Amino acid sequence: MERKQGLSFADRVKIRPGPETESRRLVGRIGEIHGFTMPSESGVDVIGASSHDVALGVYFDELKEALWFAPELLDFVDHGEGTKIRVQGSDVEWVKTERGDWRQQRRRIPLRRRFLHWLAAG
Repeated sequence: MERKQGLSFADRVKIRPGPETESRRLVGRIGEIHGFTMPSESGVDVIGASSHDVALGVYFDELKEALWFAPELLDFVDHGEGTKIRVQGSDVEWVKTERGDWRQQRRRIPLRRRFLHWLAAG
């Protein structure tokens, strides 16, 4: 189930054992990738050492916290199927598929909300 390359936004990952993750009691926790950065440019605190100057931001629902990790400390779990991205004011959303692709679809906006938005715009 482990996958080393191609981790992307909204993928779910499991934290691997290592001195840095064990001391913080993070081993085995599952979180969702919410971003990536180059630590040399951004200056973020990274758990682990990356050989490629890359860190992935992982959000943990149970901790209500996001932490930055070296990719070497993350194991792929799944693509976070069903995760949605929406842009405020748009009637379009993107839904992540089981394969990791993003499918565009129209949002279902209740009639009352559409009417109130229309009134506010007028």
